[in-house]
Amino acid sequence: MTRIRILVGSMPRMLRDIVENAVRLEPDMELVESTEDRNLSMNIKTGRVDVAIVANRNQGREHAQLLLENHQLTLLILTGDGREAHFLQLHETPVAEVSPPGLMAGIRAVAGGGILARAGPESRS
Repeated sequence: MTRIRILVGSMPRMLRDIVENAVRLEPDMELVESTEDRNLSMNIKTGRVDVAIVANRNQGREHAQLLLENHQLTLLILTGDGREAHFLQLHETPVAEVSPPGLMAGIRAVAGGGILARAGPESRS
C-alpha cells in the first residue's frame, strides 16, 4: 500500500496537535514532518511530501510559490481557528479534443462548479 506523505506546517499548537493525531490514526497516511520552518519548499522536496497542511495567514503568494516549486503537491489550508479549510493544487489537465468545441468543453470541465459551469452558453452571448 502506498502511503500518503503528509507535512504539517506552521499553525497554532492546539490545531497542530489535532491535525497530527488525525494523520497518525490513518493507516494510509504518514506524518513525514511537523515544522514551524518558514522554508517549507525545501522540507517538502526532501520529504517527498504529497500533502502539506498549513494554517492560512493570508499567505497567498507563498502558497502559490510552493505549488509552482512542487507541482504534484496538494496544499490543505486551514484557518487559524480550524473552522474552515480548502485544498489548493496546481496540475496539468490534458485536453481530450483539440478543436474549438473540444477546447470549450475542456474549459467547462476545469471550471467545474464555477461561474462558467453555472452560466450556460446561451447566457454568455
